[in-house]
Amino acid sequence: MPAAARQLLSAVRSKLLALFRRPQLERDLDDELGFHLAMREQRFAEGGAGPREARLAAVRKLGNPVALKEEIREVWTFRQLETLAQDFRFALRVLRQNPGFTSVAVLSLALGIGANAAMFSFVSGVLLRPLPYPAPERLVQLTGAWPKGAVVAAQELSRTMDVAGFSNGEEFNLTGQGEAVRLEGSTVSASFFSVLGARPELGRTFDAGDDRPGRDRIVVLSHALWQSRFGGDRATLGRTIVVEGTPREVVGVMPPGFRFPRAAAQLWVPLRLDPGKSDDYWGFGWMPVVARLKPDATLAQASQELRPMIGRIAALFPWPAPMWNADAEALPLQANLVRDVRRPLVVLQAAVGIVLLIACANVASLLLSRAASRRKEIALRAALGASRGRILRQLLTESVALSLLGGLLGVALAGLAVRGLKLVLPADASGFSQVAVDGGVLAFVTALSVLSGLWFGLAPAASASRVDLAVSMKAGGRRATTPSGARLRGSFIAAEVALAVVLAVGAGLLIRTLFSLSQVDPGFRTAQVLTVRVSPNPATCSERAACVALYAELVRRTRDLPGIGDVAVANAVPLCGQEPLLPVEMEGHPIRETDPTPPLLWAGAVTPAYFRLMEVPLLRGRGLEEADTETSEPVVLVSAATARRYWPGEDPIGKRIRVMWDMDWRRVVGVVGDVRQFELSGRAPDVISGALYMPYPQAVALDRQVPKVMSLFARASSDAPEVALRLRGLAASVNPDVPVGEVRPMQTVVRASVAEPRSMTWLFACFAACALLLAAIGTYGVISYATGERAYEIAVRMAIGATRREILGLVIQSSLRLVLVGLVLGIAAALVLGRTLSGFLYGVEPTDPLTFAAVVGLLVLTALVAGYIPGRRAAGLDPVRSLRLD
Repeated sequence: MPAAARQLLSAVRSKLLALFRRPQLERDLDDELGFHLAMREQRFAEGGAGPREARLAAVRKLGNPVALKEEIREVWTFRQLETLAQDFRFALRVLRQNPGFTSVAVLSLALGIGANAAMFSFVSGVLLRPLPYPAPERLVQLTGAWPKGAVVAAQELSRTMDVAGFSNGEEFNLTGQGEAVRLEGSTVSASFFSVLGARPELGRTFDAGDDRPGRDRIVVLSHALWQSRFGGDRATLGRTIVVEGTPREVVGVMPPGFRFPRAAAQLWVPLRLDPGKSDDYWGFGWMPVVARLKPDATLAQASQELRPMIGRIAALFPWPAPMWNADAEALPLQANLVRDVRRPLVVLQAAVGIVLLIACANVASLLLSRAASRRKEIALRAALGASRGRILRQLLTESVALSLLGGLLGVALAGLAVRGLKLVLPADASGFSQVAVDGGVLAFVTALSVLSGLWFGLAPAASASRVDLAVSMKAGGRRATTPSGARLRGSFIAAEVALAVVLAVGAGLLIRTLFSLSQVDPGFRTAQVLTVRVSPNPATCSERAACVALYAELVRRTRDLPGIGDVAVANAVPLCGQEPLLPVEMEGHPIRETDPTPPLLWAGAVTPAYFRLMEVPLLRGRGLEEADTETSEPVVLVSAATARRYWPGEDPIGKRIRVMWDMDWRRVVGVVGDVRQFELSGRAPDVISGALYMPYPQAVALDRQVPKVMSLFARASSDAPEVALRLRGLAASVNPDVPVGEVRPMQTVVRASVAEPRSMTWLFACFAACALLLAAIGTYGVISYATGERAYEIAVRMAIGATRREILGLVIQSSLRLVLVGLVLGIAAALVLGRTLSGFLYGVEPTDPLTFAAVVGLLVLTALVAGYIPGRRAAGLDPVRSLRLD
């Protein structure tokens, strides 16, 4: 190390040590100065001077001891840090002497900073935190859907990526371990764990070839499943368990933090890759694909490779697939995983940012008002030699100290808010359960507090530091605000109101959306309808007749329960997001070679009582009947929207639909009302072009088998818990190896379907309420202070004949003037920024006049209340006493 660097490090070390040895160094400094003074005094005495003359001469020779101490301290300590510490100590004393002002300011800032810290915890934990895998920036996801054969081909063809396929949100039965349960998991290619770079906590993951027939009967467990179902027993490794009716050996347990592809994943089983079964290899089980860039590859190179590679893979399909994955691309995995929650979180973070801006503007206006009462103090400092820069620094230190106190309280509020937000935000959102106020959030709060203190303190400090000594000293203890200070205070209040308008309009639009959703007719009735999911093993439903008989028996025994009316089964519960899709050909609409895919219809498999139980109206033709069996003519019902789309102006009864792999056509025998299967708003995946219903004995799923996992629907005489318990117990008793889910009222299902818009609405409403409260407090504070400043003017007006009502009106006019300026600015901003919420709205436009009118009325009412209280106080002044005091 160079000598200069060693000297610098030594000096820094000495100064740092001096910070902790200050008392001893001060004593040594006093002793040294005393020694030098005594030596000089002794020399002058030896020269013939008397004791007093020798003392004075020694002091003159040595110089000002205070100045000497300051010079020496700058050598052996960080003078700037000491000065800053002194400023902070003084700032805390000043704030302690004004508890009312300090409490209001700290609470305002704590509210803004705490809300920002809470939301930043979610933004950081979900959007910014790297994935918990080695080199996460090299993980990508290939968009589109990939059959098993395409995944294998991509593994062989790609020169820039290591590729793995996985199913997203698959379910498995676990039996033989106590009560049969339905678990969420994923089927994955053998390279899945190695591509992610995930290592097991116990045992191993999958090796190359483990996804081939004969080697695929193994399973990897999640840490949570290992703990809950196997007691954390290490002997679980090597044990054989039954998963979806298939014995599988447990070869590994993943660590607690591994949650891919979903947080609820509890086990992973290998894909079964058998090229000899062409239908399964190329036609079923289409899945997402994750990949890791090879060491010398970039994302751009992978994207360039993808398009020609897809063309080569499409040529391998056993049928023409010219448009397969034509728009596929390689995207960073983390960005793709959080794409659904990114926009809501960013919008909510912007909303709490506005709350903080309002809080800062509020405190800035309070500081401006307080600075007017401190003009004499500041003038005295200037008269004693303090420069404007020194005064400005001290005032900014007070602002930062105030903000840090608000940040300290805000951290406590953020911890409570995070727990509350976890209850409000959708429970299955990506990564929400792992969010916490961690070190990164604390660093964010600290930086935010300092920046906020500087931001809201700069304008008041700059205004207060410009002092006219003569005017300030002459003003005595009276408040005296300059016109520029009054204008600055007014601009802060106008800004507060404008920002509050933006939040209030956003909250109003979302409330209107929630109300519109509550008025939507979903196409079915929910009153006293219970549903429970039943999940037989493949072996239980290996034959169509066995599966049909199982559910027929379940329906018969359920109907015999006391308190139960109609009973039906269906393969999907409305508004639960299930997608039982089938590729079909519609009569009159032949499939062309240029079509990327055949039409995909949502395909319900139901028993005849389903439409009566759910009160789905039959619009034309007949409904499904018990006579529609496996051996009878294949028939279907279509939704009204499907009939309008494919046979406009024609009678759909008698038209035919063919599932792509079937030889037989199915005849349309009826048209039923539209049911909102996915969202109350009516949105559905773009790939779905209609809906049909098949009688369960004739039904078919994508695997070309009868649907096995079904939901039992029952209309109960009440929603009493004992009815639900009897229903679930009966379903489980039909076959002990058939997992049965929780019984849910359909009303609960409908409420859960609007959980996301409801949480967004209430959060926005809370932020808007905070903004309005802060704006009201700020308006009241400014009007109250301004009214106090105008006491002499008001007394003169009253002395020459002004009535109390006129004085009250004068003050209220001042309040209205401030608020109206903010209203104009806020409405203009809301008209522009409101469009960012358009993706969250339903049944209302971003420029909805009723919402804007309600917000304007609310803000005008706020202005009237904020002006009424100081106006009443001003109207009650004694003019004679006020004039005498002045």
